[in-house]
Amino acid sequence: MKLLKAANSNNVEVVKSKIGSKGSSIPRVAARTLFGYDDDDGIKLEIEASDEVEMIETDLMNPLELACVRGNAEILKYFINDLNLNAKREFSSQDLNEKSIEEMHFIYVPIIKKHNAVFEILMNMPTLWSKDEIN
Repeated sequence: MKLLKAANSNNVEVVKSKIGSKGSSIPRVAARTLFGYDDDDGIKLEIEASDEVEMIETDLMNPLELACVRGNAEILKYFINDLNLNAKREFSSQDLNEKSIEEMHFIYVPIIKKHNAVFEILMNMPTLWSKDEIN
């Protein structure tokens, strides 16, 4: 739970100490299966064009997805570059096949919230998107 809370709050040092480093208690391959952090505030998305407000819960998000939705580019880079977590399936605790972009919170929220650094990282990952998905 400390890893999820750290990923949610952009605590890079705690994330690094909890997963993938020497002495950490969580192997890197377990990142996808970790979820259950319930942030009481959730994620509030204000859709500009419609003045609509959408709330997204965090309790089913894994550490990679939490880093994306909170705009934590440094943590995201650690997961991708240092831990080599770069397959689409690792960005959600749920199956992403046949999901719309709005259901892929790891990419949808950074677009809406204008987390440019996170969005740029995700769009430049050749292992995350196929040519057909981008077109």
